[in-house]
Amino acid sequence: MKRAVVKPDISFFIITVIVLFFTVYEVGNFRFSYSLEKELHYKTNKRIFDNLSYDHKQNVNILSAALALDPAVIEAYQKDDPSILKQHVLPIWNRLRHEKLVYEIHFFKPPAISFVNFSNFSSIGKDVSDVRKDIQWVTSSFKPSLHLMMCKTYAGIRATYPIIDTNGKMLGGLSMGKKIDWLPEILKNRTGDESFLIYTKESASSLSKHYYDEFMKDKQITGDYIFAEHTLPMNVSNLKDVNVTKPISTITIKGKEYTLFSYPIIDFNGKTMGYIFTLNDFDYYFDLVRKRFTSSLVIVLIISLLIYFIANRRLGRMIAQANSISRITRGIKLGEFGILGQKQNDLFTPREVLTHIRSEVIDLGKTIEKRYIDLEAKLLNQLFIDDLTSLPNRNAIMRDLVEEHDSIFVLINIRSFKQINDVFGFETGNEVLRNLALMLQDYANDIKYHFYRIGSDEFGLIVDKGDLEEEQIIAKVIAIIHMVNSTPIHTKNGFEITISIYAGICLEQSDMLIKADMALTEAKEKLLDFSIYTEQSDTKQKHKRNIEMIEIIKEALEDDRIVTHYQPIASVQSHRIHKYESLVRIEHQGMLIYPGAFLEVAKQTHFYHQISQKMIEQTLNTFRNRDEMFSINIDALDIYDDLTTEFLIDALSEFAETGRVVIEFTESNELYNSATLDTFVERIRKAGAKIAIDDFGVGYSNFTYIMLLRPDYLKIDGSLIRNLDTDTQAVNIVRTIVHFAKELGIRTVAEFVDRKEVMDICEELHIDELQGYYIGKPAPAPLPSDKLELKDN
Repeated sequence: MKRAVVKPDISFFIITVIVLFFTVYEVGNFRFSYSLEKELHYKTNKRIFDNLSYDHKQNVNILSAALALDPAVIEAYQKDDPSILKQHVLPIWNRLRHEKLVYEIHFFKPPAISFVNFSNFSSIGKDVSDVRKDIQWVTSSFKPSLHLMMCKTYAGIRATYPIIDTNGKMLGGLSMGKKIDWLPEILKNRTGDESFLIYTKESASSLSKHYYDEFMKDKQITGDYIFAEHTLPMNVSNLKDVNVTKPISTITIKGKEYTLFSYPIIDFNGKTMGYIFTLNDFDYYFDLVRKRFTSSLVIVLIISLLIYFIANRRLGRMIAQANSISRITRGIKLGEFGILGQKQNDLFTPREVLTHIRSEVIDLGKTIEKRYIDLEAKLLNQLFIDDLTSLPNRNAIMRDLVEEHDSIFVLINIRSFKQINDVFGFETGNEVLRNLALMLQDYANDIKYHFYRIGSDEFGLIVDKGDLEEEQIIAKVIAIIHMVNSTPIHTKNGFEITISIYAGICLEQSDMLIKADMALTEAKEKLLDFSIYTEQSDTKQKHKRNIEMIEIIKEALEDDRIVTHYQPIASVQSHRIHKYESLVRIEHQGMLIYPGAFLEVAKQTHFYHQISQKMIEQTLNTFRNRDEMFSINIDALDIYDDLTTEFLIDALSEFAETGRVVIEFTESNELYNSATLDTFVERIRKAGAKIAIDDFGVGYSNFTYIMLLRPDYLKIDGSLIRNLDTDTQAVNIVRTIVHFAKELGIRTVAEFVDRKEVMDICEELHIDELQGYYIGKPAPAPLPSDKLELKDN
């Protein structure tokens, strides 16, 4: 029988299809991979820019702190001798300026008198309080500040630091700044990409004409932007058709197209003051793609030729086999069963085929069984192993704690791990976790242990006691903590990160995870390296009290025993009570429970928002038919809770005189630069109510942010007010706050006015309103209208 030969046109068709498929695939893959390459390049440059910004802020902050604490600087202030400063700091200034580490070093005397300005020695003795409110704040509050801002003549990072002698006396302040204009050159050195910088026109609008002209002398305006520093030859015309706010776009410079990466520069109040760009022509990538395509095409052509020759040989045999099967089928249909025992042109007999099929079925069964076993193992691995660190996970520890006997359980956490993610990014954070897992296992190699990753930055350690005493194991755990805390982690990106871990230790054999968590909480709150759970521990008692308090809160809500008391606030000008602050209480067994005992516990439950809504409702009902103003205290949790916010807005819409309502909250880290807060304040003002910032002057207080928020009232914290008659430093701080507030048209309220001497000083400082036990204690109802005169108690 003649061998069937495949026609050349069929093989040629197959080869053509393969080549076309390869070409289409490579083109599609190029477009996709090019997009990914640009996105990866963008993210890499952004990470470098973010880290660069952070490094520069810390650099300026550390340098300013070091100079402020320098004995020679303190001596110059004590002797009131600027020449000492010049002689000591000038070499430092020259070196730092040459290396572009700082652009400004300016020493001040209180409140804001120029002592030595290394950019302008002739300014000694000049009062700059009109343009340097930050210096007034630092020299009166004893607190440093660090901001990215449009300064007097330049845009930059500015650190301001108080200078204090060993006795705690305020000597003055130091201002140190670094220009943003230097960033393009530095960024190019870090990334290898060309770079340029623009500012928004709005960011420079606050500068006076003299300083604006100084700022603009090496810059050009293009539309709404100011074209600044650049590392490649270009001009404003190149930006004509560029959308600078788009993260990834293109730009043409001298006939060459570049991919343009845009990164916003955000100032201290959350506004975009400019953009920094990097450019890349991706020539390296196109060269790589061309080389890969050429080599791949050669391989495909070789494979296609092989397919062509093999197809001619193999396909003919397959057709012959098909013809044989056809003959066997016809023979069976005609009753010629003898054909089953015959070989057909070197093909297998049907019996051999059946034997082969049986063998393949058995092999297939074994393959399926193996795949099932592998899949089961994979699922178990996913169930009990952490993907990131390859340590056993929370499921594994819950299983093992049931089985373990005579062991010690340790819960380990990284202090402030969120800051690592925020500063260095999640990828670096994950690398830190992987390194920590390896370090923990390495340091614990001489004890019988099992490590686990339980959560985000939380690890568990089960130690089998064996022949070891509890004290020996605890000593080993402490040694591990100290070794980890003293060993920096080196990341692939070149960062050196030192972490701080702390631990909760449980020596008991029941509820080990819960009890170790209690000990961990105690270590966190008391800033300890470790804490050991005992039946007598404060943490256990605290948890017990918290559970009892939650039950009290729940019952009070059910029985309508959440009540509001009202503390009077007096006007200094009229000496009359004209306002009240609403304060929440719980009535329990004939007594009052004050907020300090239940609010923090309530914030951990869904009951907190119910308490807030009860207080809002009761307060508005109380003053619906009265004439006084009144304030309602809320928390960041309320502002971020949509239900509570909507409840408040709806309640205000049904209140006839919202001009008498003041919404009062404490400025906090959670609210700083928050778009949610901005929206909330805008809605409150739109509803007609006023805004007050509580507890101002301590803790988080941000002088500059108040200028942007522009509240109607600043309530000065009681820790400053209560000792005004004995603490001159407190008087100076309060005087600065009042002066600052009056310039912005903000009324001030003194809290904790508990005696006449304090009240008299408040009046001398021109505080507008007074609140405290000397004015009146909180009561279940406001005073009658005939008893609002402020009497001499």
